[in-house]
Amino acid sequence: MHYLLRPHTLSTVPPMKPLAIAAADGSCKAWFKIFPYLKDHPGPATHRFLPVIFASLDPARIPDMTGVESLELSPAAEAVIMGFNAVHSLGMFVDIPLPVYHELWPRLWKWVQFLEVHQHYWHDDGEEAQFMMNLFSSLFPVLLHESLALMVHATPGVHAFVARFWMLLPVLHTGDHALRMCHLLSCCSLEDSCVAQLTEGCEDNPNILASLLVTHFDAVITRCQSYQPQHPPMSLVCIADALSQLAWNMEHHGLGFMLLSAGLVPVYAAAIAPFASTRNLRLGVLAWSFANGVVSLISSAPGFPHLPRALKAGLLQSLVTYTENPPPMEQSPGPFALDRFLEGLLPSSMVYYPVVRTLASALPKLLEMTRNPAFRASPVIYAWTDFIKLAHARLRHFEYFQSPEYIHKRACDNLECSVIWPAGEFKRCSGCRRQCYCSRACQVVDWRRHGHRESCTRRALPNDANLSKRDEAFLRSILLRDYQEKKVEVLHAQLEYMFENDGATNFCTEFYYPAGECQISVEAVTPSMGYTQRQLDAAASPHAKLGLHQVVINTGHNGGTEVTFPWVLRSESSVLLDGLCRIWASLDWTEDAAKIEEELKLLCEMEVVETHS
Repeated sequence: MHYLLRPHTLSTVPPMKPLAIAAADGSCKAWFKIFPYLKDHPGPATHRFLPVIFASLDPARIPDMTGVESLELSPAAEAVIMGFNAVHSLGMFVDIPLPVYHELWPRLWKWVQFLEVHQHYWHDDGEEAQFMMNLFSSLFPVLLHESLALMVHATPGVHAFVARFWMLLPVLHTGDHALRMCHLLSCCSLEDSCVAQLTEGCEDNPNILASLLVTHFDAVITRCQSYQPQHPPMSLVCIADALSQLAWNMEHHGLGFMLLSAGLVPVYAAAIAPFASTRNLRLGVLAWSFANGVVSLISSAPGFPHLPRALKAGLLQSLVTYTENPPPMEQSPGPFALDRFLEGLLPSSMVYYPVVRTLASALPKLLEMTRNPAFRASPVIYAWTDFIKLAHARLRHFEYFQSPEYIHKRACDNLECSVIWPAGEFKRCSGCRRQCYCSRACQVVDWRRHGHRESCTRRALPNDANLSKRDEAFLRSILLRDYQEKKVEVLHAQLEYMFENDGATNFCTEFYYPAGECQISVEAVTPSMGYTQRQLDAAASPHAKLGLHQVVINTGHNGGTEVTFPWVLRSESSVLLDGLCRIWASLDWTEDAAKIEEELKLLCEMEVVETHS
């Protein structure tokens, strides 16, 4: 035991020695006579009275209050009052040596737990928030010591207590209570128990914890923005930093979806610019943390469902602002978020209809911002240039997709039929509602000869592709456009496969979109690719009018999960495949490269109606 906590220390406080010894033995009357002295003499002079606090916090003095409705009716009332006074008086003992806190903490925490459970002895209805605020204040002396953080966070129940207090804290309160609370939150270790305890304190509901974080974060960022162009107070910056760290810890423990649902992405997006534009070191680093936090969160849900909200909230504008105003230090964290955003996440998301639609309204302002020389000199300018090229191409196609000129065509699902009409002119199968036919006769043929009787169930893309019907239609239109624009490249790759495989046509063409711009490759068909047997048979038959395509997209989930699914290209005639077979049979691959290129171009110029189905 530390010498300051030993009873003999009280012998150094004459003429108050008898009162101090009586208070240590549990006398409230003696304590109230000592209290004015402690209040008037803060500092080391009061350390001699620490044995009174230590004795009053003895866990052995915590009584069993089961069934006791009123504190006055309990024989242990004086011990409880002394414990209550000791808890709330610890703050008067300033500059206490660190080893003393290590011995006081276990006792202090047990009494804090007891007082919280039995708080109805101390306040009337409606006064819970004030009581909890006072009780939380009693932890300030411990929370002020960063060296005690590990001890505090290793104590079971601390984080649940903090969460219960947090639910009572006014949203815009930025005083000492909020700062100490956020200090606790930011020091949460990565152990599962810390986030689990915070959730426990929020009625075992992680959605409440996520909502608390987002609500307070939004309020703090709004307050910070009101101080522009001056720097926001460091108290607000500390809270924002702590909440950002807690968000990272929650995402690390699988609660990212709750944060997304609570609306953290647009709050993050709005927070980057005001912190980045100050050119203050700490604020710039914090903006970097926000930027990478939002990019990470967007990647935690498949299908980029939260990216449009982030774009609407000005995420790209904020990232550009940060890139123009990096932290003023020799080795800045750099524009990592924008770089990662432009080179991976954003290009791969631009097969999703909502993302492109939102980008259509955001791009003009972005182009104006990026004319700034500071941005032009940034390391991300090459990735930005590539992105802008892709964005313009996708937006041009988006306008066409939205226009009356765009007509979605499909082929009759009887593979023996060559009819390709506007989709609205077909009749759907009443069973699966997926297969479409140009006539009753074609439906009968497909039912009897091609196995639709056995497969009359709803066909769909893989669930993890997370494509809505609108997304699927948009992607289908992108795929057909890319196929038509890259037809020479596609035919050249198919012909090369035939030369390498002795004229075999058992190939499929892969359209790879995770990098943004479509990349073409050709490979052999395998059973695992997901084609039906009748599609495989139709593609392998002479003069086939069906081509096998594989489409690869990035769902954005877990940093970039790729999903592959099959689509078939239907043609009104077999002229393309017939032409490839003719070229393969008549030309020398090594000697006639220019002639091959010319033949392929002539083949592409033939008017053949094609569509994906």
